[in-house]
Amino acid sequence: MPIDGHWLGYYLQELVRRPGVSLEDIPENHFGIEAWFETEGALLTGKMIDLDCERECAYTEWLLGMHDGLPKKMRIERARYHAKYPNAVLRISGCPDSKIEGTVDGDFVNFSKVYSGPRESCIRNGNIESAIRHLCPTVFYYGVLSSDGSILSGTFEAVPWTESKNHVKGTGEFVLVRDEPVVHS
Repeated sequence: MPIDGHWLGYYLQELVRRPGVSLEDIPENHFGIEAWFETEGALLTGKMIDLDCERECAYTEWLLGMHDGLPKKMRIERARYHAKYPNAVLRISGCPDSKIEGTVDGDFVNFSKVYSGPRESCIRNGNIESAIRHLCPTVFYYGVLSSDGSILSGTFEAVPWTESKNHVKGTGEFVLVRDEPVVHS
């Protein structure tokens, strides 16, 4: 079934989920996305825009929420930072545009999303700000089309650009809904 066209949806990043809390119960973890797909045979190309790339949140809550799967030393370091700077704020911006390349095999759609530029973040504690500029990860999507071809859903994995112990792989779920009607030939 062709998937060419415009799609709207969201992803839920498991990396920021707190233990024992369902992803669906945390509305601030729904990140909007918009995609345009083109196929030529089995090859898929296109672009995706992250709609919610400007965010501000309590930095220490964000750090503590990312504890799952981290080495014990990193969890301890983050807890110390939380104790020292309980009112720090994290502002994230950037990485909205990305290029898509992948394949379509029947109902299975797999693609990588490569961002076009770096992400900028700022940590503010009182009157002091620290700017951070870092590369965005490559994200791999593994999806399945619904029987009528109107919904593409599945999982994703964000692979850090470095193997540094400070960069953690992010995983989660995504849903895209076709914005144009399916035309059956």
